[in-house]
Formats: sequence, structure tokens, C-alpha cells
Amino acid sequence: MKSTACCSETDLPCRRTLALSDEQVLRQCDELDGVKDNVITNPLVCRPELSILSCDQPYANSSSCLSYEKIDRMYRIWADYHSVTNAELLFPGFMPGSEGLAAFSVGGSAYGPGMFFPSILLDISFR
Repeated sequence: MKSTACCSETDLPCRRTLALSDEQVLRQCDELDGVKDNVITNPLVCRPELSILSCDQPYANSSSCLSYEKIDRMYRIWADYHSVTNAELLFPGFMPGSEGLAAFSVGGSAYGPGMFFPSILLDISFR
């Protein structure tokens, strides 16, 4: 991952994007099990809405908002990828809430899903 500074729209999500997303996901999904404990018990039922973080909101704070592109990138990271020809599952999406984990990586070690995901599915080339 890059530094904690904000990265450009064409880069993988930076720590700031992941931290803002994770905070919002936890806020929205923590109590889905009826208990406020900072644990998302079942991320499969978590459907976070990140538009509240949009820099396009009239109340947006420029230091804690995300561009449309960064919000869209997070939704793409969470989404399952299916074949366009037969709808076969090609790659499962990451679970909402996992973006805050230290081991979370969409640009991680070689030959793991972290390399496959950005280079193939998001069509991002490594510079």
C-alpha cells in the first residue's frame, strides 16, 4: 500500500480511502446482529452505503470525503465478478469490513488474489 496520503484516482485504494470506508462500514453494519461491539458478525448481510462520504455532498469535509471514483472502486472491490458469457463466478468480492484489517490487500503479494484482483479485474497496471 502507498503512504497514508491520498492517492490519485487511478491508484489502488490508499490507507485514507480504506480507513474512511472501514469507519463507515462499521458504523452502518456493526449493530445488524443487535449488539454494538465493533464486530461485523455477518458481513454477507452488510450492504454499506458510501454516498455519505462523497465530496459532492453539500456538507462534505474535504479532509474526510471521497470522490465518486474512489467510492465506486470500493463497491467494485466488494462485488463478485462473474463471466459475461455464462455468469460463472470468477472471483469472489472482498467482504465489507475487511478493508480495515491490517492484512487487507488488493495489491498484495505476487501470485495471490491481491495481484490478480487489481491487474485483471480492475484493469490497473502496476507502474
